[in-house]
Amino acid sequence: MELFIFIAFQLLMEVQTYKSPAVKVFPDVLRESSSVKMICETPADVTVKQCHFYRNREQENNKVSPSCKLELTGAEVLRWADVKSPASVDIYCFYIITENGINKPSPHSPAATVTVLGSLQKPNISVNVDDFQINITCEIPLSVRAYFPCSLYTEDVLLHTRISQIQKSPSGENHCLPQANLTTSASVIKETDTVQLSCENTEDLKMEMCVFNINGRESFSELSSSCQLSLTGSQISIWSEGQSSSVRITCFYIVKKSQVQTPSPHSDPVTVTIQSES
Repeated sequence: MELFIFIAFQLLMEVQTYKSPAVKVFPDVLRESSSVKMICETPADVTVKQCHFYRNREQENNKVSPSCKLELTGAEVLRWADVKSPASVDIYCFYIITENGINKPSPHSPAATVTVLGSLQKPNISVNVDDFQINITCEIPLSVRAYFPCSLYTEDVLLHTRISQIQKSPSGENHCLPQANLTTSASVIKETDTVQLSCENTEDLKMEMCVFNINGRESFSELSSSCQLSLTGSQISIWSEGQSSSVRITCFYIVKKSQVQTPSPHSDPVTVTIQSES
């Protein structure tokens, strides 16, 4: 019995030496039909077998991800937490490593909160025309402090999509962020080559994470807590669903201001061309 207690104590001490992960979500406010992307950020010096996500401190019905990434719609988050909108759900994660054939869990992360809204009111659109340009404003009638993608379209044709950029603080001050800057290690690669993508800012702001989009498609995005991506030409082709040999990639970064996720303006696009090796 004493030997069993000693071994259990030793295993507990080993678990406690592992670094805690951090769970990050984007966006943190969404509709039931929209998607939220979650990352369980693990230490760089450990080899992780898988990550477990759970909600509201209830470690039942965990969602397991070998990639430590998870994407759910708002409706799926509500069903997972067994609540109805509007509702806020706390998301936690921990990771598993394997040592000597034994699976060992890490300490658990602090919570990240996802808020799922109910039905939304229609936005208000206004148009201002001067001699040189047309300014179109889409006003979102919401009391919550959150950012949303705004899409401009005519009939069934999508013309433009941007994320709201200005956040008004309780003091009335407007916060604007510098545009993201996307750099790439190569513009022409083969399917087996690797390209490094880096999303940066010009004012040394602390970035929570970065979002990379391909060909202007917000729904086909990759999140990176390091704000860097390393992809082969084949992976880029899969990401773009093989639409063309040349793809346009943009990025934006996320910072936290007063506990509110604030996205930067999108970077200028960079073009990466994948050459066939045949």
